[in-house]
Amino acid sequence: MNANEAQQQQQIQAALKDAIDVDCDECQNGYFTPVFAVKKISALVSPNGQEIVIPLQILKCDKCNHINDSFLPSNLL
Repeated sequence: MNANEAQQQQQIQAALKDAIDVDCDECQNGYFTPVFAVKKISALVSPNGQEIVIPLQILKCDKCNHINDSFLPSNLL
């Protein structure tokens, strides 16, 4: 690890000390599982003329399966 990488690691660790825990908006659980929403773009509007399938990773609550609005991309709200 070079000096620049070591400095970045220290900055990240310092930032994590000040980070705020995020909880589920429904049940206040603090643990989440990654899941995927899938969007499909029609070949008619696709930039390359072919259908495109795009997976979007989001987080759901481990306890109640709720997805906080803040975890959703704006196009899924």
